[in-house]
Amino acid sequence: MAGRASVWNDEKVRALTEAFIPATDECWRLQTSDDRQARFFRSTVDGDPAPVRGSRQGTYVFTPSGRLLARGNSTDPRAIERILVGGLAAWNALSPAEQARAVPDDIFPEHRFEDRLPTDGLVLEAVIRDLPEGAPSDSVPTA
Repeated sequence: MAGRASVWNDEKVRALTEAFIPATDECWRLQTSDDRQARFFRSTVDGDPAPVRGSRQGTYVFTPSGRLLARGNSTDPRAIERILVGGLAAWNALSPAEQARAVPDDIFPEHRFEDRLPTDGLVLEAVIRDLPEGAPSDSVPTA
């Protein structure tokens, strides 16, 4: 938590995220599952589709079609800034055709646990946002 706050509350890093569509996923499934999305992630990140030991937590910059442009794992805002700047430079160097390539259908997972929620069950969802230090708490929407 402290690492995330030290990075994503940084003014320069937050400004850079305006050029991206941030997304998250839990890395345990991507590291250990044998589904095609996890194999694709490991092949793209490590060059090997086999399950891995150790963490692949980090910051990754991918194109919509799944091409890896930059990656790293740090709690140093300047390191994450360099990753984002490098990813953005790599993105800007792509042709418009490459930027517009769609996600290949064959990398979507066969299943995800969140797709198996009971129709009559209760689903709790939380949205959490780190605020810059000193931000007034009354400026946060409650609903």
